[in-house]
Amino acid sequence: MTVPGPATQINLADCSPLFGPEGIKPAGLSRSAACLSLEMAVTSYSMNIDPWRDAGWRDFSILADNDLLTGSALNGPAASPLEELSRGVRQKLTHMRLTMRDPVTQYLGFKRQQDENAGACKAVVMARPCGTYIVIGIGFKGTGKRLFDWIPNLRITPSDGYHGGFAQVAGQFAEACGRIEFPETARELGLSRLTLSEILAYMRIPSSPFRLWICGHSQGAAVEQVFIDRLVQSGIAAQNVSGFGFASPSVTVEHRRNARQLPMNHILNADDLIPRVGFTGHLGQCWLFVPDGRERAELYGSEWNSPCFREVLDVYRQAEDTDDVLVMGMAALDLIGVQSSDTLYRVLSAAEQVPLLSDWLKPAADITVPVINGLAGQLREQYRTVTGGREVPGEQLAACRARFGDMAARYGMTNWAMAALRAAALPHRMYSADMGKGTIRTAYQYIVTGHTDELIGTADPVGVYPRPAEPGGQRAEQTEKTEKTEKTEKAAASGKAPSPVFFRKVYRPVFPGQMPRTGDAGETKIRLTLPERPGRAASARPASASPAGRDEPDERSPKP
Repeated sequence: MTVPGPATQINLADCSPLFGPEGIKPAGLSRSAACLSLEMAVTSYSMNIDPWRDAGWRDFSILADNDLLTGSALNGPAASPLEELSRGVRQKLTHMRLTMRDPVTQYLGFKRQQDENAGACKAVVMARPCGTYIVIGIGFKGTGKRLFDWIPNLRITPSDGYHGGFAQVAGQFAEACGRIEFPETARELGLSRLTLSEILAYMRIPSSPFRLWICGHSQGAAVEQVFIDRLVQSGIAAQNVSGFGFASPSVTVEHRRNARQLPMNHILNADDLIPRVGFTGHLGQCWLFVPDGRERAELYGSEWNSPCFREVLDVYRQAEDTDDVLVMGMAALDLIGVQSSDTLYRVLSAAEQVPLLSDWLKPAADITVPVINGLAGQLREQYRTVTGGREVPGEQLAACRARFGDMAARYGMTNWAMAALRAAALPHRMYSADMGKGTIRTAYQYIVTGHTDELIGTADPVGVYPRPAEPGGQRAEQTEKTEKTEKTEKAAASGKAPSPVFFRKVYRPVFPGQMPRTGDAGETKIRLTLPERPGRAASARPASASPAGRDEPDERSPKP
C-alpha cells in the first residue's frame, strides 16, 4: 500500500525509514526519515489525519490546549451517520480554535496564559503496527497564529535546567498522557484500556513492543527536546526513540556533554533566526543547511530580488545566539518606537498583510507606542536572564539601531519593517495551508525534499553559523584574499561602506560561508547516500559513515 504525503510525497504507510524491519533504528539520518517526520510535523498544524488513516495509522488523538479528542471520539467505526458527522465537526472546531485570532479570543487567551498551568500544548498522536512492533507517533505543533501562543516562548526563566516556557508546555503534555487512549491497540493486546502513560511505562521494559517517534517544528521542536530528554532520564532506551525537529530552538541553560547522544535530529536553515534563540544548547544532533544565492532565490522567491530584504537577512545572519537576537529585537523596537503617528499608521497598515499580525495590529498608532516600549523593556529583562544579570551592551545596541535606521532612511520605514518581518518569517516556514497544492514550497519542505545531501552535521549550531560575505548573503568565490579585503574592495566598487559587524563576540565559524562545504576543519558530512538523480552525481559518503544510515534506492523513496 502506498499513500503519498501531501508535503513530500513520501509513502506514509512505510515505517522502515524510522525503525527497521525488526524495530532497530537505522544509524545516521536518511532523507526518507526526514520526509516522514516533516509530514508528521505538518500534520500537527493542519490536524488533517485522513492521509495517515488511509495509510493504516490508527488510534488518533488531538490535543489543543486543554481540549483532547481521543478514544472513541475520534477512532473506530461510527455507530451511525450522525456520530460520523459529529466527529468531523468536533475535529474541525478543534482546528478552528487553534487559528482564531479575533480580539475576544486573543484577550481571553492572554488572561488564561497568566496562569502558568494553563494548557498551551498542541499535538497529534497516532499509532501503527509495523511488523513485530508498534510505532507511536507524536507531532508537537509550533507556536501558531494566535499571539498569546508566544507567551511560553517568552517565559525564559530557567526551570530544571531548561527554558522555562518550553519545559512548562512539555510538562502539560506529560500530564495529558494518562488521558490519551489507544483503543484498537488495546484490543489487539488483549487489554481493556491502554493510555500513552501506560505505553511509556511499558517502554522501560527491554522487550517492549513499542517504538516512539516524535516530531516538531519551532516551539514544537523545543517541547520535543525537553519531553524526550525526560523520557530517556526516566529509563526509556534511547534506541527505541526517534526524534526529528525542524527550526528547533535551543532549550538547555548550559551546553550538555551528552547532548549529541540523545535520540534527536534537528534540521536547521542557516538563514533562520529561531534555531539561534531559546536559551543556550540543543539536545541531539544538529544538521545545518547553508543556502547559496541560487538556493535563496528558490527559497524566498520574489523577496530575494529586494535589496532591502537581502540587507536585513545579512544583518540577521550576523546574530549568533539568544542574546544577540534580543539586542537586535531591542534595536528594531527602539527605531519603531520613535516614529511619528503617521509613520506608525502606515507601518501597521502594511503589517496587516502578514498573517500573524493581521488581526491584532489594528489599534491606533498612539496606543501602539506604549506597547512597543513595554515589549522592548521585556526584552531587556530577558537579556539579563539569559546572560546571568549583565546589562545590555550600549555600543552593540547603538550600532545595530544605526544600521536599521540607515536602511529605513534609504528604503523607507514601511519597506524596512516589512522586509524585517519577512526575513524572519520566510526562512523559518515549514507549513502553509496551500503547500499540498504544489504551488507553495516552504523553506523546510525545500530542504528536506531536495537538499538533504547538503546538510552539515554539527554538535550545536550556536557559534557555527556561516557569516555572509557581502550584503544579501551571496557566497563569495573562493580566492586567496581575506574576507576583509574582499568586502572592502566590493564596497569601494559599489560606492557603499561594507556591512558593519555589531555583535561583540569573537566568532568561531566551523563552516565559513565563503568556503565550500567539504574540507572544513571540524566538519562532519551528513551520513547519507541518496539515489542518484538525473544530471547529478550521488552524494559522497565518508568512509567512516555507517551504511545503515543510508536510504536504499527503491521505489518507496520519492524523487525530488
